[in-house]
Amino acid sequence: MFDDEQTNAVLRIYDAVTAPGQWRSALDLVSVQAGARAAMIVTRGTGPGQAGRRLMSGEYLAFSKSRHGILYMIAHNRKQKGDWAYLSGRPLHEFTPDTRMHAAEQLDARGDYRFLRRHLGIGRRVGARLSADRLWFDAISLGFDARAAAAPPPEALERAAPLLPHLSKALELSRGFLKLRARENAMLGALDRVGVGLAVVDGAGGLVHSNAAFDAALGEAAGIGRTGTGPLHFRDAAEGAAAQAAIAAAAALAGGDGARGGACKATAEFEFPRRGGGAPLLLDISPLRDGAAEIAPGFAGALLTLVDPDAAPPSGGARVGRAYGLTPAECAVLDGILAGLSDKEIAARLGKAPSTAKNQVAAILEKTGCARRSELIRLVLRAVPPVG
Repeated sequence: MFDDEQTNAVLRIYDAVTAPGQWRSALDLVSVQAGARAAMIVTRGTGPGQAGRRLMSGEYLAFSKSRHGILYMIAHNRKQKGDWAYLSGRPLHEFTPDTRMHAAEQLDARGDYRFLRRHLGIGRRVGARLSADRLWFDAISLGFDARAAAAPPPEALERAAPLLPHLSKALELSRGFLKLRARENAMLGALDRVGVGLAVVDGAGGLVHSNAAFDAALGEAAGIGRTGTGPLHFRDAAEGAAAQAAIAAAAALAGGDGARGGACKATAEFEFPRRGGGAPLLLDISPLRDGAAEIAPGFAGALLTLVDPDAAPPSGGARVGRAYGLTPAECAVLDGILAGLSDKEIAARLGKAPSTAKNQVAAILEKTGCARRSELIRLVLRAVPPVG
């Protein structure tokens, strides 16, 4: 059974799985249990080109950032390579004193030992292998006060030994979490390159993430906004209730049987006036589900697409024109629609009579099967990858 101090150390170790900054305090607590001054974990992949990590207690971390710590890394750090290699062949979770690797006289004469003794007060060290995985090498080294006895007290190591399996499991879990977080960061970075406003909300309308284009478009919209990461708020109560109901319905659909196999297709559409006038902004609400459910339980929410017609991609006219058989003149008119121009403005831009521009707009809507301009813009945005 663990006492309170050991339990606190275990809890802090698992806190570090999702909060890497907690490794410092976790290793501080491990050091206390072992009667050591400092602790360090080395973890690295055994395959070519795999980067490693050094996780340090507060004492080692502060030293690593000091002038002496930088000198140590340059001049002496490589001398420990053989020590870590020795631990890789030791039994899992078994403490091994440095005097088992080399004679005490040899260790005391080594430059790295002399340097740490002089500038950090670290004397003897004890290490343990933490991983049985062939793909990863994990090990911990505990540094003891140079003024202490030649060998670390056995009773202290006995208190720290039960923590070693928890360190192993935390390192294993943290690798999976860091991998997921890296994939999430890559996805969020990709979303910020998309020129259409995208946001993910939960079933209650709480914001999970929004890209830069969504935030910019939201700033242009009148009648809709948000405070921090809270749900969107609407100036018109009835419209807000309808939007929130659409979000709840989309999330319910995403989480139900209709979402299986990616069959989340129902979409609700809203329009919001622009501050200062101009083409309205278009909001689509559609179901969104974490089909892979990598972190249980699977997420079911809604995808919000907030389109600023004035920011529509200029290449859309040609692509949609080819797909729907528009004439070159109609493609030029379509580009004017995507630029947010009225019929009269399109006519002036192209040197046409207003009636001609109006007729061509009607022809474009008929050929594309759209009832109004907002539907046409949505069609173009679905046809054109809006990546900047």
